[in-house]
Amino acid sequence: MSKIIWVYSRKKLKNDAAAKLDNICSFLTPDNLIPNPHKIHLTENCGYGILNPKANIVCKDNSVLMGVLNGGFREWQNPGSEVPDGNFAIFRSSATTTEIISDSSGSRTIWYFFDNDLLIASTSQFAIIKYVSGFEFNRNVIPWMLTTGTLGPDNSWDKRIKKMPPNTVLKLDHLTWNIELRTDEIPFGEAKNSEVGFEKMDETLKESFRLLNLSSTKWVLPLSGGYDSRGILFYLISTNQADISTITWGLPGSRDDKKSDAYIAEKLSSSLNVPNLFLDTDFSDEPFAVIFERFIKNGEGRIDHISGYLDGFKIWSDLNKNGIDLIIRGDENFGWLSVNSPKDVLTSLGISFFYEYPFLKKHLNMQDYIQELPESLSKKENETLHQWRDRLYHQYRLQNLISSLGDLKYSYVEQIVPLLTRKVLQTTYQLSDKNRTDKILWKSIVESFNPKFSFATSQAIASVEKIYHSEKVVTFLKGFLSENLKNEIFEEQFMIEVLQHIKFTGKKLGHSEKMTFRKIVKILIPSKIYSLIKDNISVERELDWNLLAMRISLTIFIYRLLKDQ
Repeated sequence: MSKIIWVYSRKKLKNDAAAKLDNICSFLTPDNLIPNPHKIHLTENCGYGILNPKANIVCKDNSVLMGVLNGGFREWQNPGSEVPDGNFAIFRSSATTTEIISDSSGSRTIWYFFDNDLLIASTSQFAIIKYVSGFEFNRNVIPWMLTTGTLGPDNSWDKRIKKMPPNTVLKLDHLTWNIELRTDEIPFGEAKNSEVGFEKMDETLKESFRLLNLSSTKWVLPLSGGYDSRGILFYLISTNQADISTITWGLPGSRDDKKSDAYIAEKLSSSLNVPNLFLDTDFSDEPFAVIFERFIKNGEGRIDHISGYLDGFKIWSDLNKNGIDLIIRGDENFGWLSVNSPKDVLTSLGISFFYEYPFLKKHLNMQDYIQELPESLSKKENETLHQWRDRLYHQYRLQNLISSLGDLKYSYVEQIVPLLTRKVLQTTYQLSDKNRTDKILWKSIVESFNPKFSFATSQAIASVEKIYHSEKVVTFLKGFLSENLKNEIFEEQFMIEVLQHIKFTGKKLGHSEKMTFRKIVKILIPSKIYSLIKDNISVERELDWNLLAMRISLTIFIYRLLKDQ
């Protein structure tokens, strides 16, 4: 979405509030973006600023709807009215009450700050930090960033800032100046439920897409060679959405690989008479330091996944330049990988802890770091492993990783995720564990569509390993770490050891992944036996030193950037 900062003050807002909001929007604007004029709104107690506002954003007095609703919901702007369905962040206020609302999947992260004078809600941590001034570094992010490349559950860079859970209403009573949060968790059905299946899921999806009104926006669908974007494409066609257009991006050579996203997406769209534009994501001619800084500022350091942005965000700048308001992404929660143990659940979701890596354990233990999942993410007594897995996907992975990828693009384009509406999630959670595992039901739905096409087995963008071991990146990492051996966060000996392990492999960028011994073992050994081995034999996790160096560089850069604010 376009980025927003929304403020409600207990007292009359200061005279410089409008200028402050405008300056914050300018600070958030990427250096390669020519945005629409900022939208600045100010009343006595309430104000907001919107960076690069798009056609789908609706403003009514002090209330703002970022995103797209599924259905009418004409009273969305009134506190106390029905919470809509769709993909959105809602900021609404009356004379007596303010409500901030996250959608059912938390597809758009909302951060908030609350004290005796102000409630600030924003889709940007940076915006809040600049408004309240000062910076209180949250050291809890360190172990999570080093092990997962994310901030970890519920964490912000600033410990004063909180993250709203999905499906939540934050309510402020203006008179008492108290806030309360109400979260409605979507319940699971019976683990072996056979009543909800193909037909019910298909009808729910058709209804969701029929309610999708994109007539006032110019939009495109990023199309890969996988199931999710293909499913969206077929539902858009079957519900008669007009002016469907698709884009696919990747390395130039990926278009000739018959197993890649790029090749299959191009052939599929051609067979359906749908336009498909291929966009090149090879390294920009800009210095990698420029790409690195833009990547961190756009995503606010929430994630380390830079592989899709080696072009320096040229794709997204061009989409904005060409008047594109919105993209439709294929994020979903139809299920996840097969699991046989609690450790499987965590591993499948990319959750790891610093004490699993000997090097990190040695250094972080010396600084008394603690890394653990919040109690709310622990397995409930009445949950099956598969239900816990999918709840964690919803409450951890979607909030912590998937939404972070959205943040990277929101300055340029709006984004919606129609596979994550409330009705779709409710139906999904009524499926049996079997039908959610490996997304088996969703895959069967997509495979039923005609014409039939194979699915991609390799991505079109550069593989992560090859990026971090490329000459450009290695040169940057060695230079950055050498210049920052002494810093405010990491000990000098820690930095020296990491620097000594950074390696240049000499390999050119490519879109194929290396087949490691660990991957081969996992393919050959039955999953239950593999899980048993993992649970009973302590195996040290492998550490990619170049990736670790990238995460360290990201952390130091963010700390210095925010400290200057």
